Amino acid sequence: MPRVFPPLSAAPLIVATVTTARGLALLSKPAAVRGADLVEVRVDALLQAGLSLDAIEAALRRRALPVLLTCRIQAEGGVRAWKPGERTEAYAFLLHEAEAIDVELASQKELDGLLAAARQTGKAVILSAHSIPKPLRAAALRRLTAALRQARPTIAKIAARIDSRADLAALGRVLLEEKGKQPWAVMGVGPHGGLSREVLGALGSALVYGYLDQPAAPGQPEAKALAGFRKTLPR
Repeated sequence: MPRVFPPLSAAPLIVATVTTARGLALLSKPAAVRGADLVEVRVDALLQAGLSLDAIEAALRRRALPVLLTCRIQAEGGVRAWKPGERTEAYAFLLHEAEAIDVELASQKELDGLLAAARQTGKAVILSAHSIPKPLRAAALRRLTAALRQARPTIAKIAARIDSRADLAALGRVLLEEKGKQPWAVMGVGPHGGLSREVLGALGSALVYGYLDQPAAPGQPEAKALAGFRKTLPR
């Protein structure tokens, strides 16, 4: 049972996202997660589907891959309207059974205690920013990039809708301009989301996300397809 976040020297790492009870049950089956490097457990979706924190914890204990824990907010693509304090409680309850956490840059101050606990216990910290309904304008993308760079997470993540080649090129420039400064995970969502994972993965995105059970974001491809794509990249 792995307890260590995969080395970023092996990037791009394939992240298989789980949002359903069916997907959660696959965590203990090596054959089901073959080709992925870690599994993102979307706690917001699982709770919304009626699962309990106890049930999620039990599944994490049987994991065959390292786990990235995500309790997404609705403003950035989540599906649960969190009650006050509920999200902090969920993260704290499950943190010991994960190798990494994802927290929105916008939630950094709200969850600063959790982030400190994660770092103190050797967890990888992903700080993320999402623009699901529409592409990020150039100025907003620059501001987010600068803020994420200053925050110095283990991995900085940007996910934004792409409607054109110009939108995809703008995300690609983040990877090219930030290369060597810190690890970045950059991806597109929407109708061209699958293509963006391959293009941005080839340009140096540390993580590429695909689904294990069902898409967690518009245009998200299957994790198995991304594992096949990675085999085509030069080493």
